[in-house]
Amino acid sequence: MPQASNRISTAVFLVDRQLYYKFFSPVIDELIKRGFRVVCLHNYANDETRFSGLKGNQFASLIACPQFYNGQVELKIRRSDEEIRFYIASEEIDYVYALHGPDYYGLIEDCEERRSVIWIQLQHGSDSFLGGASIDKSDIFAAYSEAWMKLFSRENVGNCYFVGYPALNSIEYDAPSIRKKYGIELEKPVFVYFCGDHPKLTWLPGIFNRLWYRYIFCDDLWPRYLKFLYKLISVFSLTEIKLMQALQSYAKKKGALLIIKSRVKRVLSSTWHSSNNFVFYDETLYPSTNYELMSIADLVVCLASTAQVEAAYFGKPSVSLYPDRHKKYFLSMLKEILPGSDEKYICSISKIIENLDKTDLCPSNFICHDVSGLFGSGKGAAKYIVDLSVEHKLKKINKTT
Repeated sequence: MPQASNRISTAVFLVDRQLYYKFFSPVIDELIKRGFRVVCLHNYANDETRFSGLKGNQFASLIACPQFYNGQVELKIRRSDEEIRFYIASEEIDYVYALHGPDYYGLIEDCEERRSVIWIQLQHGSDSFLGGASIDKSDIFAAYSEAWMKLFSRENVGNCYFVGYPALNSIEYDAPSIRKKYGIELEKPVFVYFCGDHPKLTWLPGIFNRLWYRYIFCDDLWPRYLKFLYKLISVFSLTEIKLMQALQSYAKKKGALLIIKSRVKRVLSSTWHSSNNFVFYDETLYPSTNYELMSIADLVVCLASTAQVEAAYFGKPSVSLYPDRHKKYFLSMLKEILPGSDEKYICSISKIIENLDKTDLCPSNFICHDVSGLFGSGKGAAKYIVDLSVEHKLKKINKTT
């Protein structure tokens, strides 16, 4: 086990939301296996929002910490970014693992607390590159692959390492065990639909959809009335409910089970629940429910999501659905990510609802793309990340002695 002087090395994970454990857990398990002291520092800065707002259910409650295969972690609370600096200084921390750079938490490069630790930033899908997120302020930015850097036109300033994706290639997914876990017949074909983060009104222009999403759907005061309104609109217009019903009929026709996968920030109404459907949320974060369901799926259907690319990792055929007006843009992006893709893999929502009975989404009609270039093909992503962390720490120690 690596030592910083004669003490046990300590690694801290900054947990701002429950979902962070999806990305952290394989690395945490690897650190525990090697004898590190691991502390998960949960963000309680806005604890009054834990049961309200769109992401209230993603509040980083201590109870969200999953079970690890190799041992236990220490759980602690912080209520401000300033407490991160204090904790690093008072607890002699060696490594900080986060989904953001130190600048996100207000730790400037020349502050003593920042200089004393190795800061490891883990990629979390495309979010690591969107909205002006920085990836060059950390000692290590652990990217899935170089392909992501090219896709988002980011340069490697020397701190980027292409390690693979721990949540995919550090875990074994056993199909029979997963089917038993979720109560699914062993031989039953499975179609999985990953629904949107909010109930989209597909006929509205994008700006009005965002207004609906931000200022109407998210209002805590009258959610039950909103669900009724959305159900009423679905009678007269094209909504995601009609898409679900079309997929439900198609699955029944093919003798398959339709599984609807939502997220805890979107609790589905009773309309989505049927004797012909299974509805799941983020039942477990380690292993991720998303990836467990993908691993047993015969077909994956999603809305404008990286789930299509992740499904390809498992060798599963998939279809992405987009509003008609965005189809050309998303098809060009998909072709860049998955060379050889065509319109078979991406459909407008209106088209698939109108023509699903005439469409053959049979898995044998799809090419299974090799996405090892996106996520890495090896099984040791978590091990590689920890090796890099230790290597950088030893270099820092040698520089100061």
